[in-house]
Amino acid sequence: MGTSMGCWTLQVANLRPCALQDRKEGGNDESVAAVTTTFATEVTLTGVAYYYFFSSQVRRSIVYGDQPRNRLDLYLPTHIDEPKPVVVFVTGGAWIIGYKAWGSLLGRQLAERDIIVACVDYRNFPQGTISDMVTDVSQGISFICDYIADYGGDPKRIYLMGQSAGAHISSCALLEQAIKESRGGENISWSVSQIKTYFGLSGGYNLFNLVDRFHNRGLDRSIFLSIMEGEESLEKFSPEIRIKDPSIRDAISLLPPIILFHGTSDYSIPSDASKDFADALRRSGASAELILYDGKTYRLVSATKVPLEGTPFRLSTPLIGEDGKIYSCSEKTLFAFESNGYIAWSLDLDFKCNVGMPPVHGGRGTMYLVAEQTVLKVNFLKMGTSESATQVFFGPGPGQQKPDEIIGVAVSTLSSLVFINVKNRGLFAFAMHGQLLWSVGPVLDQFGYRQGCRRTVTDCYFTSVPVIDQCEASIYISNSQGELYSLSIRSPHFNWIQDFSSFDKVYTVTPGNNGRLYVIIPFKAFVLALDASSGNVLWQGSTGPLSAAEYAPVVDSNGWISVGSLDGFLYSFSPTGTLKKFSNSATFDSVIQVSPLLACSGNAIYLSQTEMSGKIIHTNGGFTYVSATKPRTAVFSLLVPATGSIYWSESYPAQFSSLLSQSDLQHFVLDESLLIAFVTAASQKLASSCSQARPKPPGNQRAILLFLFFESLVLLVLMALVPFCCKFWRKKKLQGQNLGNFLEKRRWLQLKKKTVDRRIAELEQKKGAEEVVGNLVEERQGIERKLSRTYSLGRDGGAGLQSKSLLPLYDFKTTSRSYSLRDAKNESVKIFQTLSDTSSSRKSSSSDSEEEVKDSKSKAPLEAESSSDEDGIVEKSTSEPSSSLRVYTNPLFVEKEKQEDHEALSTHHLRRMFLKRRTLYLTQ
Repeated sequence: MGTSMGCWTLQVANLRPCALQDRKEGGNDESVAAVTTTFATEVTLTGVAYYYFFSSQVRRSIVYGDQPRNRLDLYLPTHIDEPKPVVVFVTGGAWIIGYKAWGSLLGRQLAERDIIVACVDYRNFPQGTISDMVTDVSQGISFICDYIADYGGDPKRIYLMGQSAGAHISSCALLEQAIKESRGGENISWSVSQIKTYFGLSGGYNLFNLVDRFHNRGLDRSIFLSIMEGEESLEKFSPEIRIKDPSIRDAISLLPPIILFHGTSDYSIPSDASKDFADALRRSGASAELILYDGKTYRLVSATKVPLEGTPFRLSTPLIGEDGKIYSCSEKTLFAFESNGYIAWSLDLDFKCNVGMPPVHGGRGTMYLVAEQTVLKVNFLKMGTSESATQVFFGPGPGQQKPDEIIGVAVSTLSSLVFINVKNRGLFAFAMHGQLLWSVGPVLDQFGYRQGCRRTVTDCYFTSVPVIDQCEASIYISNSQGELYSLSIRSPHFNWIQDFSSFDKVYTVTPGNNGRLYVIIPFKAFVLALDASSGNVLWQGSTGPLSAAEYAPVVDSNGWISVGSLDGFLYSFSPTGTLKKFSNSATFDSVIQVSPLLACSGNAIYLSQTEMSGKIIHTNGGFTYVSATKPRTAVFSLLVPATGSIYWSESYPAQFSSLLSQSDLQHFVLDESLLIAFVTAASQKLASSCSQARPKPPGNQRAILLFLFFESLVLLVLMALVPFCCKFWRKKKLQGQNLGNFLEKRRWLQLKKKTVDRRIAELEQKKGAEEVVGNLVEERQGIERKLSRTYSLGRDGGAGLQSKSLLPLYDFKTTSRSYSLRDAKNESVKIFQTLSDTSSSRKSSSSDSEEEVKDSKSKAPLEAESSSDEDGIVEKSTSEPSSSLRVYTNPLFVEKEKQEDHEALSTHHLRRMFLKRRTLYLTQ
């Protein structure tokens, strides 16, 4: 599938093909200009990324200087039978995010026309400022002038081209070199006379006109001035102003022909910038030509440069969903791919996606993604219904001013929270239904102390994507001064702040979900392991050189962190810092450029290694540099870092890549991050059916098991003890006295029972003591009833087992009893007569009462006690005669007083006679 393309969307279809044929150089100059101006041809994007990573015509990361970013890519024609013209191309990127790989499409197109393209990389801010960038580009040009002949290039036909910020940097380098030559400077490594023509694409050449414009577009004025080394340096690095200086008139005469291109609809840098520069060049006597065209040159989307403007075929960073699909966004469309590369479905959006940020999983059927200056919430379950599947979760309302740049989004599905970091505004926490819960900036004043931004609060803001640690319920985020914050998920509270600016201000953070937090310092290739609860550094390790400043490692469920390096090794560290190095190919000729991906099992990772035809590693100033040429193939592996086992490995291009080229992916630009995502999704099961391993907790496993066993044992004891205590404290005897008196009474009854048992045993050996034994047996039974009921350690015995009578059947000693009520005049009226109840329960009740009386006579009063039986409550008062008993029943509360002691004595005498006769009868 093709599309009409221009050189970074140079819509020049209306340009005269012979516009430059009248140039004096003619010949090859015309061919280069013609290719540049007629670049609006039908080109296919199929395999652009594959061409960049795997084509033998691309020599990537050739080292040209001693700085980490001093590398360039060469795009070579298929056949070099004679020296070819060379284009030195400097990419843009707002001086912050430029990268040499963005020239891949231009390099391929010109290489097909037998032109060598050298895409020069340079230090971006904050790695360097404008003078560093100009120096890097100048060194890159010098390298091409000196060594391009070794690659088949013609050193006499070198053309310099820059785009956007790259146009500004390259024009500064060109002018600075001309000034040095005009003044007879020493140590000149290259000459402007070696540059045949300079092409400036959509550049800005007067910094005074760009300060406020970039500030309004999101690049803060202070940052812009920091890039340009202060307001006093704006003139020095503004070619439009500097060429007006009469003192450098000799330098102007040395400049090569200059051709400037600009789109009239460019809103990042207006076309007037090129127009004013062209006019200034002409007035100064330089050869300059301006070509304006309809349209725009490029677009800056949330600080991520999209070099292939106008194409809807560049995919964002992918996300492997829980359903096994790969989700990626392009322009205003969200795509869901099957693992075989075919589109499962697509969803049109109202905003253009940020290709540098992957979609974020938001729970079942939902996803969050950054598009322009909004955060969209996508609900897949609403697709095909009358409701809209997309809604603006965060963004400006109608008529409101657009917010600042959205740096990143994170979602905690366990807490149902969404976190959004907005540049210069802070971190916002939302509930998933959209309610703002809290927000916080990088500085908090608590108890009179300032927390965060220790050096200065000026230009201090959060700069990283929020990272969530599910196990610690914490969020990690860094600021522009190199400080790392740990915040509570539920409130804007700083758990701790650590300053890592001594290492670098640029780093990535990865939670271990095992009590560890890992910090990667890409520039120094360091790995720091922190205690997630305190932020203290537990250990640190070193790796080989990394491919990018935003390199993100992967942590498996065993707690091992794995980092791929350009030296070809995978560096894996255990939770305690033990290092293992792995490689599934010849490390001397291989590199690892993209982050590994975690398999659905949790304990294995997918790794991508690119085998090169040649690779050079050298060390300078404590830093290791890698340059490699001619990639041959890529090797994908499934590796378990904890054991070192490799379960699966395969080289590509192979059957898989050929299948992808026949799928819907043929319409998109692919890179290694996309390829490894599809390899991972195609090689694994669905996440829902995959056995998810749990992270191993740090510490002594045996001690943890013993602690869990002891904890379980304590819980079992409590389960048995708590119900017993609840029953015990409900006893009536404990309601009116303390526990000490209760236990003392229980102990006294136990001793008394032992004494009675011993006395019975002695009397049973004697003859004629049957009557006494009978009395003692009866007394022992009374004690046992008290110990099993009133003074037991459980609930009161017999309570609730029998229904209570409305009117008591109290005395078992007589066959019947009359109950009467007395009036105020002491006149007795007989109401009814009831039979005696000779059941064991009535007898026990009476016996209990009698024992209470006996106890009170034989022992000093210990308590005022109440005894419960089936019929009512028997109360004994120490202030009353021991023979006086009151029996209360509910609900009539009939009170009966025994007023005649001789009646009780006669009754007791009859009972003794009965027992004596029974004993004589049994002996006969």
